[in-house]
Amino acid sequence: MRAPAKKSGRTTHGNKHVKTVLTEIGWAASRTKDTFYSSKYHRPAKRRGSKRAVIAIGHSILKAVYHVLKDGESYHELGANYPDDKTKKRRESYLKQELQKLGFKVELTLTPEAEMADNTKQTAFVDAVDAFVEEGASKSAKETKAIKVTKAKKTAKDVKTENGFRATE
Repeated sequence: MRAPAKKSGRTTHGNKHVKTVLTEIGWAASRTKDTFYSSKYHRPAKRRGSKRAVIAIGHSILKAVYHVLKDGESYHELGANYPDDKTKKRRESYLKQELQKLGFKVELTLTPEAEMADNTKQTAFVDAVDAFVEEGASKSAKETKAIKVTKAKKTAKDVKTENGFRATE
């Protein structure tokens, strides 16, 4: 079996206006926080450069728009962790199959450390929502919006410091 021919990295000649719009969409998507396209941008940008990554994001968004229009379904955000979670699941499945081929009976369970790390993230989010609901229940609608914004910022900083990230002001 022969290896497939390596394709060129250059874009083909096409509608320049569409390419311009897709590039702008790619730049906008690359600057969003905690989204699928933001994480999808940062991976190839490290290896191949930001401009190639932006073109790739624009192409990916174009494919998503095509499927939304073709199928008539609404777009749903996959989240920033989707590529990592997908890779993790694929690797777990592969390693499990390899051990089964060697004659082992395999049952996957999380270690207590992994369960605690997952529960800590969920608990921090639930605590933030509970605090917002408690403080917002007795306030007027205008004051509730202000509480929501400040609480979200404070909990985001708290979560970052708990996970070992540096909190920024």
